Amino acid sequence: MDRSSYKTVKTKRGFNYNYYASVPDSSSNKPTILFLHGFPSTSYDWRRQVEFFAPKGFPIIVPDLLGYGGTDKPTDAQSYKWGDMAGDVIDILDAEKVEKVIAIGHDWGSALTSRLACRYGARFVGFVFMAVGHLPSFAKFDYDGYLALLKGIVGYEPYGYWEFFAEKGSEDVIKSHPESFVSLAYPVDPLTWRDSMSIKGNTKKWVTSDTQVPLAEWVTEEDRRSMSETIVTHGLGGALNWYRILLAGIQAKDDEGIPESSFVINQPVFYINGSKDCLSLPSFTLAGMTKLCPDLTAKEFDTSHWVPMEAPGPVNAALLEWIETKVEKGH
Repeated sequence: MDRSSYKTVKTKRGFNYNYYASVPDSSSNKPTILFLHGFPSTSYDWRRQVEFFAPKGFPIIVPDLLGYGGTDKPTDAQSYKWGDMAGDVIDILDAEKVEKVIAIGHDWGSALTSRLACRYGARFVGFVFMAVGHLPSFAKFDYDGYLALLKGIVGYEPYGYWEFFAEKGSEDVIKSHPESFVSLAYPVDPLTWRDSMSIKGNTKKWVTSDTQVPLAEWVTEEDRRSMSETIVTHGLGGALNWYRILLAGIQAKDDEGIPESSFVINQPVFYINGSKDCLSLPSFTLAGMTKLCPDLTAKEFDTSHWVPMEAPGPVNAALLEWIETKVEKGH
């Protein structure tokens, strides 16, 4: 993405956000597409989507979220409450003077998309969730109980790695072993995660032992450099707070302010997952989303967790078709 198209805005909370903006003049009748990345990513991960949608006249906004890339990285975990970060995103939309918005989230970007839907739903005309589905509230979240529940359903504990990510000093461990961490996150065999990510203790063991496996075929040398730069240059200390707020009960407290009546999304919703993603649990996810998203479309791709990066062509085509048939025709 063209670095000259990046801007900086200071939000009402006082944080500086770095974001990509391609916003044509106000005469454009197309909805603005807001792309929200997950962990351990930056706005860079959406470049294939930007390359596809920008020439078609869609206004596009892609922020580095709090703790990532060129955006501020406060050390206090309290700064990373999803409700507050949703407000930061609204500040960016206000700065660009856009109203009719489609929010597209991947991974933890999907959790932020849920908070936008619950707290600022009137601002949006559609929502897309990739890998992680609509999770409107963690108000009663119990980590160990959640792992036990999921193990009973799918036979393993997909989020065992959260414990290490939330651990004090985990960013220093990762920074000391960047290539091992990149290998952990983007392995050629996505089923590696069943062992490396889904068993408590194994993620830390993988990183500290400098374990490395071949990277996924879709990962280019440019991708690898970008990932390593994110870890070494920017660090993940801020980004890991997205996990710490969950295990410390901070997000549970934040979500107590969301009424259950706001859990339902009446706008068109698109859920996209990868068939080889050990973490997305589509059957479990769709069971909940069907109840909360009456206008739901779902599509599975033959990919790992990193569906928009691994299969940009098919994913972009599916997104465009959904926008044209579900969103634009409805407005």
